[in-house]
Amino acid sequence: MKIAVKRAIWLSVMGIILAALLAGNIVCGLLFQMITEYFHGTGISFEGDALTETLTVGDELCSEIEGEGIVMLKNSGGTAPLKGVDKVNVFGWASSDGGWTISGYGSGASRIPSEKQVKFLQSLTESEISYNEELEDMYKSFRS
Repeated sequence: MKIAVKRAIWLSVMGIILAALLAGNIVCGLLFQMITEYFHGTGISFEGDALTETLTVGDELCSEIEGEGIVMLKNSGGTAPLKGVDKVNVFGWASSDGGWTISGYGSGASRIPSEKQVKFLQSLTESEISYNEELEDMYKSFRS
């Protein structure tokens, strides 16, 4: 066999291997979340005594943080709490349902299952408090 034919075969084989590696890299890049969860799990367990203990500790910590962050205002004239308020404005991308309140941070290997998510705007609706939907639409368009 001539050297040119051997070289053509060799380059073809190398091209196929390179294309396969490139395709595999693209697929792995697109599916990294699923691959990471397969090998490492989500890191979250929503069952058992560990969950109850963790939720109790978390609730205590939240109460402590809340207590330290409360600002006391003089309620002269009895204006607080606001009475008859049934519509609010929600400002800031992170306060919307697509913001950090759901997505979190970190390695990305853990996600909150959809049935466990408490979305801010949904909780307002469930509490019969309406919000400025034009403002929410602006934040949605910003995200997309």
